[in-house]
Amino acid sequence: MKSTMSVFVALFFLELFTLANMVNLSFCTGNSYVGCIDSEREALIKLKQDLIDPSNRLASWVGDGDCCKWAGVICSDLTCHHLIHLDLSGNNFQGIQIPKCLGSLKNLRYLNLTAARFAGKIPHQLGNLSNLQYLDLSDIKLHVDKFSWPSGLSLLEHLDLSRMNLGKASDLLPVTNSLPSLKTSHMSNWVKIYHKVTGLGGCHISGHLTNQLGQFKCLHTLELRDNSLSGPLPPALGELSSMTNLDLFSNTLNGAIPMLNGTISEIHFVNLTKLTSFSISENSLILQVNPNWVPPFQLDTLHLRSCHLGPHFPSWLHSQKHLSVLDISNTRISDTIPRWFWNSISLYESLNLSSNQIYGEIPNFDHPLPLVPSHGVLDLSNNAWSGSIFHLICKGENELANIDGYLKLSKNYFSGDIRDCWVNWPNLVVLNLGNNFFSGSLPISIGNLSCLQLLNLRNNRIVGIIPVSIQNCSNLNGLDMGENEFVGDIPA
Repeated sequence: MKSTMSVFVALFFLELFTLANMVNLSFCTGNSYVGCIDSEREALIKLKQDLIDPSNRLASWVGDGDCCKWAGVICSDLTCHHLIHLDLSGNNFQGIQIPKCLGSLKNLRYLNLTAARFAGKIPHQLGNLSNLQYLDLSDIKLHVDKFSWPSGLSLLEHLDLSRMNLGKASDLLPVTNSLPSLKTSHMSNWVKIYHKVTGLGGCHISGHLTNQLGQFKCLHTLELRDNSLSGPLPPALGELSSMTNLDLFSNTLNGAIPMLNGTISEIHFVNLTKLTSFSISENSLILQVNPNWVPPFQLDTLHLRSCHLGPHFPSWLHSQKHLSVLDISNTRISDTIPRWFWNSISLYESLNLSSNQIYGEIPNFDHPLPLVPSHGVLDLSNNAWSGSIFHLICKGENELANIDGYLKLSKNYFSGDIRDCWVNWPNLVVLNLGNNFFSGSLPISIGNLSCLQLLNLRNNRIVGIIPVSIQNCSNLNGLDMGENEFVGDIPA
């Protein structure tokens, strides 16, 4: 019995040893490494022959060596020889076309050609890369007439065609919508599909948005900025219930976004419950807002610049508890700012209310001016504000100490002496107080603005000498003090 058991144990460990060797071979360790296969090495050599490489970044692509060790090349960890990763990004291929032979690398899963200075049309042979999961063709001067070539890339998860000319690719959306694995697609200059994501910004796209948008039920982000889209927003926009980021910035969209209440509001917004970022700036859209409307979403970013939002200040903003970036400049608002808005103003990282007809005084409330530690913006310029601003500027020394941003108050009716509290603002980059009724002398603490690049005090009632401390503003490259009552010279 004991002998039988010993034989069994011996056989067990023999099989275990054999299995371990098989695993060792499978994961390419020890002496089992064989390098890349000949056909893929030859394909890379052929590819190099078709390329112009003035920077000699492909110098390692020579001879009979192991192509898995060549620059930009990665082979499979499992097989040790199949080429699965090719990164040629950032090269200068001097405007040649993408070589068709790339389509012969059938095992590729990752292909990155971003900013590689290719030009011309995308070769349809890229559609042969049936194992491809990641494709980046962004930042190169390519154009597309027909977009049928990716239709066979069933494993593709990430597609980036940003800043490509897709103006003639009428089949773009149907093809991208048919790719079953697509999670992220960037096509800035047309539509940015995070199939979850769609980015087509800056892709020279024109025409109207249609109700076909409603097909993208899983779309999280839609970026169509910097194109030539026109016409009204389609009702199907409201069907994108997974949408978190909608960016239609800088097109020629027009017409009315209907009353945002009851049945009509459901057409465009009622299902957009996950929306956190909304940008329709630089269009001609009319936002006809019911003052009692409560949006179904909570935004952190809202850009409505140059849309028609006024004449009243949008009361529905009262429901938005997480807004940190708000741009409602040039939106035809002719109104005062309600107290509830000022009470939440400290939450904003960037606030632009410029180029409206907003009037009244800024209240004297407890918290300091709401700029942020990094690249903050407060732009109240080109309105009809009046009274003093310095009860805010001169509060909260500790909270303002790291502000790095822009304070723009020009073209209003602000008044009062310029107070000596600029020691609180050492990191301010732009200070524009021009075309107001500020008075008094320029305080010595203006010299504490050592990061200041632009100072505009034009057309006020400031008097006296310019303090020598202004020499400490060593980064200043724009200075306008005209139309005041200064005496003496600017300190050199």
